[in-house]
Amino acid sequence: KRTQTKLNRQMKRILSDTWDDKLIFATTTKQLLHEATKPADEIWSKVDDYGEAQLSSLKGLFLSL
Repeated sequence: KRTQTKLNRQMKRILSDTWDDKLIFATTTKQLLHEATKPADEIWSKVDDYGEAQLSSLKGLFLSL
């Protein structure tokens, strides 16, 4: 949990400093990967430039572009 929070802060900083609006940062855990039963499972935590993480499927990450 602590590592995830630290990583989210670093990704937020990169997103706010970059000009590329198509850059996506998303993470997951080994546990969520093991528990996933189908590709549509929302196991990816996408970080936006406000530093807030929201769960999404892999397809959902690309549809939000």
